[in-house]
Amino acid sequence: MLLVLETNGSLLHLFSSATEAESHVEAIDIENGEYEFCDDTGQRFIGEVVAPVTTFRAGGFRLRPDGAPDRAVVASFLSRARSLERQCGGVRTLDDLRKTLVA
Repeated sequence: MLLVLETNGSLLHLFSSATEAESHVEAIDIENGEYEFCDDTGQRFIGEVVAPVTTFRAGGFRLRPDGAPDRAVVASFLSRARSLERQCGGVRTLDDLRKTLVA
């Protein structure tokens, strides 16, 4: 499961994979640093722009792993998340997510 945290607003979105997240997030938002990404193991991901945003093109990006997994990253996302905006895999609330990740 991929956790996507909006840096402005602390809204958390869940996706089944990095590929699914890439299809929902816009490259302009990656360029503006509007999201942080990690998976449920604490593996951080960085949004890497592969096609720039222009007046006539939406651009493109991909997510790539960055560093080693660290469970503290997951804890940081959970402590900063104000609400769960996108559900995934039966997780409907932040409390559900906390229970799932602690188990």
